[in-house]
Amino acid sequence: MLGKAITSIINADSAITSIIGSNLYPVGDYDKGTPAIYYIVKALPHYNNNGQSMTDWQVEILTQTKDYSSSWPLSLKVKETFDKQRGKTVGDIKFTAVKCLSITDEYEFAINGFGQKLVFEIKTSTIKSTS
Repeated sequence: MLGKAITSIINADSAITSIIGSNLYPVGDYDKGTPAIYYIVKALPHYNNNGQSMTDWQVEILTQTKDYSSSWPLSLKVKETFDKQRGKTVGDIKFTAVKCLSITDEYEFAINGFGQKLVFEIKTSTIKSTS
């Protein structure tokens, strides 16, 4: 669902992929090294008379590089790329709103990486949940 759209957005940006290559992973694969981007998608479902609505999301993007000085340019490029998604359709998902809530410095001891955690609030057209 939304994870595929997130990977499509990041992989479509040559400025980002020139830094991370193909090192884009869900957060469960957090030991793949640097440079890399890891992501977490959180659904924020709400309910109305028609049942469950899947339109609100929180996405955390974790950038990791070998040194602090290269981490911020990567993170700011990721923010810029996501800021441009409002009103666009990626796959079958229309992004109706994208807002960066915060950018926080991170250091990951396990992979000796510097980076930032970007937290986005994303609203989409309704995504149908599948069984």
